[in-house]
Amino acid sequence: REQRVGDAGEQRRYHELIRREAERLRGLVEDVLDMARLERGEPLTWQRTPVATRTLLESLETAARERVIAAGGALDVTTSALPESVSVDAEAVRRALLNLVENALLHSGSSELELDVAGDDAGGLVLRLRDHGRGVPAEARERIFEPFARLEHADAAPGTGLGLAIVREVALAHGGSARVRAPTSGPGAVFELHLGAGEPSA
Repeated sequence: REQRVGDAGEQRRYHELIRREAERLRGLVEDVLDMARLERGEPLTWQRTPVATRTLLESLETAARERVIAAGGALDVTTSALPESVSVDAEAVRRALLNLVENALLHSGSSELELDVAGDDAGGLVLRLRDHGRGVPAEARERIFEPFARLEHADAAPGTGLGLAIVREVALAHGGSARVRAPTSGPGAVFELHLGAGEPSA
């Protein structure tokens, strides 16, 4: 007998699952292509344009929350001292944040995440994503932003090892930085993506 997807609600969930997976795979392909360009010595060309900070954050929160909920987790978002607008490549920042989220979901052992977004003193933004998982050893906190770097542990999840390298490239393209540190209390790790206010220096 012919098999059919059930009611309209089930069909919507099925189509949403396909869309999310397609977007995830697209991000992986884009990461691989970008790293290939960097290895050939070709600069990555991201276009920074002024955007209302609240509009940007709404887009980022929607994308991040959708991914976390799909993994059965929860995302808590806080903001403070936001500038009215920022000059960014919105799609590049979205990719960077989703790479951080994906990294946390795959490798931290925690699906309870906290995203804090704050303005800096110069009009830029700092995005901090905290998990409550196994953390990152101090000696590996710089290395994990290198291409293909992976931390080895008993239940290590598969991955390309490119996500955090792309996060750092996005940060540098925005005159900023990317780093990971231990939280002030409790288990886990805090990944910080700093986006500078002005154009990056040559």
